[in-house]
Amino acid sequence: EAGGAEVLHAHDQLADSFLKENNEDEADWSDVEGLYAVLHSETRISDPEAWRENLESVFNVDGFLEWLALSALMQHWDTYGQMTHNFYLYDDPDTGRLNWISWDHNQVLAGGSGAVGAARPGGMGRTVSLGREETGANWPLIRYLLDDPAYGGRYLEYVGEALNGSFEPEALEQTCRAYAELLAPYAGTESGEATFEASVQSLVDRIYEQHQVAVDFLAAKAGA
Repeated sequence: EAGGAEVLHAHDQLADSFLKENNEDEADWSDVEGLYAVLHSETRISDPEAWRENLESVFNVDGFLEWLALSALMQHWDTYGQMTHNFYLYDDPDTGRLNWISWDHNQVLAGGSGAVGAARPGGMGRTVSLGREETGANWPLIRYLLDDPAYGGRYLEYVGEALNGSFEPEALEQTCRAYAELLAPYAGTESGEATFEASVQSLVDRIYEQHQVAVDFLAAKAGA
């Protein structure tokens, strides 16, 4: 329903911050306002169990945590956590909960490498880390959830699941090379075969690098 135009901040600015993609004629942001109220409730500190229960009644928390894990693995910096765009919130009428929808992934898997779990250079000099240490309280939907022990633990589980599932490097490499084979006759003509092949190899290398960084990150967390 709502496109992320600005970070979740002052309650009275929500209507201006979220641009509707449908139901534009209805001046109703009660779903987003409800999420904001629960997220910032004092029960987060005084009664975390009640806070989690209330949060999960209005927001698909597990879907968000799974996205958070994948976005860190992919180095998707151009979105919430660093940028105030490239996401949508969809109010599912069947569940009455808001769902996080990621958007615009052209910058993923860009940049160099770094220490285990540390922030590494991303596109245009941006950084993102598996531990999200660089993400402050001005991004509360990330910071508050990861600082909660229960949600922080779930996040680590999603990172682990991704390593053996959607971010399994051998399968991703096969997918990349299959698409590269389709694109090669056209991209090779435009940029040169050697340049295109080098770009494909760089992407594959980045996938394996990110996989190993995540393995080391989880090992460090388990040993902490």
